[in-house]
Amino acid sequence: MNMIGHNNPPPVAGDYTNLQNRLQELLASSQRAPATIADDEQAEKCTSLTKMLKELAKSAENSRTKEKEPHLNAGRAVDAFFAKITEPATLAVKDIEKRLTAYVQAKREAERKAALEAAKKAQEEAERKAQEAAQLERAGLTDMANETMAEAQKVEATATRLEAKAANDKQLGKVRSDLGSTSARKQWVVEIDDRSKLDWQTLGRFVTDDAIMQALRAYVQAGGRELAGAKIWQDEKVVVR
Repeated sequence: MNMIGHNNPPPVAGDYTNLQNRLQELLASSQRAPATIADDEQAEKCTSLTKMLKELAKSAENSRTKEKEPHLNAGRAVDAFFAKITEPATLAVKDIEKRLTAYVQAKREAERKAALEAAKKAQEEAERKAQEAAQLERAGLTDMANETMAEAQKVEATATRLEAKAANDKQLGKVRSDLGSTSARKQWVVEIDDRSKLDWQTLGRFVTDDAIMQALRAYVQAGGRELAGAKIWQDEKVVVR
């Protein structure tokens, strides 16, 4: 098992020993640089050192791009090859799912209507039996009245189950095949109707800090200099060319 620190060969084709050695030399120089620059001579040396480090980093970046390009091209070729399979398949899935959605919706409504009609008939039957039980009770046929009332309660329970089924979309419109099943699933969809009317006080707690910072930088780049809730100031940093 490879462990950190083992002398495994770098995953690059070229030899960058000189670049690595040069880095160590410049890092050693940077460690010797004064913590506080006292005069122009020290500033000039630090400027030269910064320039050399930036050129080294640029050279390494160019080499990285050169080394990585063949891998990127290979990756793009692999992506393009499989895209010719996945994209048509995905488009076909979307097309068929539209048809299935329409069918399942129609099937669900038909099953809902049938369940409600059956529930209505069961409820009517339960009421009829309850009335019959009451008549038997008045006639002194208590045992028969109890049996009939028990039947009425069973039928009423059936009516209740049918009503619950009609109200539960998950139980309606399902289709099963040897390979899978299809059912309709409702989901909330949202789109911007009027950006100026959005309630940012409510939405704000769902926006990440990274997204807010990206918007703030764009605001500053566009010329914004004041904004409630944010501090905007001009910083200064040397530029070594």
